[in-house]
Amino acid sequence: MPDFKYDGYTIAYDDFGKGIAVVFIHPPGMGRRVFIYQEPLSAQYRLLIPDLSGHGDSSISYEPVTIERYAAEIKALLDHTGVQQAVICGYSAGGSVAQAFALTYPERTRALMLSGGYPKVATKLLEWEYKAGMKFIYAKPDVMIRGLARAHFLDTNVQQMIMGHMGKADLNSWYQFYKISAEFDCSREIEKLTIPLHLVYGTRVFWINSHSKFYHACENARLTHIEKATHQIPTKHWHTFNHHLSDFIKSTI
Repeated sequence: MPDFKYDGYTIAYDDFGKGIAVVFIHPPGMGRRVFIYQEPLSAQYRLLIPDLSGHGDSSISYEPVTIERYAAEIKALLDHTGVQQAVICGYSAGGSVAQAFALTYPERTRALMLSGGYPKVATKLLEWEYKAGMKFIYAKPDVMIRGLARAHFLDTNVQQMIMGHMGKADLNSWYQFYKISAEFDCSREIEKLTIPLHLVYGTRVFWINSHSKFYHACENARLTHIEKATHQIPTKHWHTFNHHLSDFIKSTI
């Protein structure tokens, strides 16, 4: 596991494979290991998968947690690894960082893929999920970690690995990531995203996939609904997710 210093703290990341670079951005608390089932894509692409500051094996930022700072950490990762352009892939609230990166650094963004992404929290049920998550982080972090691991992975060995990795997260950073992504709103800017954009949603989470309407303003957006899928597409429907990601990347060449 390599790492590098950024602004006085350490960012840990995985670097697998060769070819077109793909950066995966995790949701609050979960860290880079949530993308364990995307690692086979390293046979075709170069995968850069960081722990954002305060998560996993990365240290805590000395500055306040913001979406903009997380986006800057992704840019620092590209600078450190010598990558000029990358496909940016954000999962769930990690999509807030992915969109902020694409809007702030369009010249470094080859394409953007969002799994269960949204430009802002625009449904009551998603808002409730945020509030519940923020409450449990401090009140019952072990319950939160166990619940997220089981919701994402069926393999008990993988669950244990994920729980161990999530247990390294700084609770304040985790809470603040929830808070800032709940407050994030780029709905008035997404029409500026002229790069290829692929949105992937599970049909069983209408309170999230209903956010797809905001992306009608994006001229190069494509939309995929995975039948009978929940929100955890990269982990529970990873074969399908990886196929769509690979097909999307090939379409941008």
